[in-house]
Amino acid sequence: HRDDWTYALILHPSLACAKTPATELYEHIHRAIGRALESLDIETQLAPCPKACSSQMTSPRIPKHASQCFVTPAANDVLRSDGRKIAGAAMKRNRHGLLIQGSLDRAALPQDFDCVYFQRELLEQLASALSIPNGSLEDIRPLFNSERIEREKQRFESREWNHRR
Repeated sequence: HRDDWTYALILHPSLACAKTPATELYEHIHRAIGRALESLDIETQLAPCPKACSSQMTSPRIPKHASQCFVTPAANDVLRSDGRKIAGAAMKRNRHGLLIQGSLDRAALPQDFDCVYFQRELLEQLASALSIPNGSLEDIRPLFNSERIEREKQRFESREWNHRR
């Protein structure tokens, strides 16, 4: 995950989409990502369920440096038209809501990929697909220099923490 564009989506439990079955929600989110990519003329498809794979799907060409997460697509991951995985995600649901964390493999995208346009388009597509208000992007970079982050970095880099694990 060193060359990814990552995102996180938090859905409050009061939202109807937060109650959607996980596989269905995963598909809705990835269709929204696909539509946002297609608005940039990047052809996409969703990976079929492994039990329903057909010969119609092209075998992906995966570079040796690809992250393990991008080697084998799961059902409804976003693929390029040649079968290479572009995007995947993971979900965690509890009584407080639903967290979706995902990433797009930047190496699978064109060199001139317009990330700013994609961000705006993705927000619109997600809002439409999930029937939620269009959200806003938060710039979290200022948090990276906070005192709390520095304490956590020191803790995770400490000999005590790493030897205990």
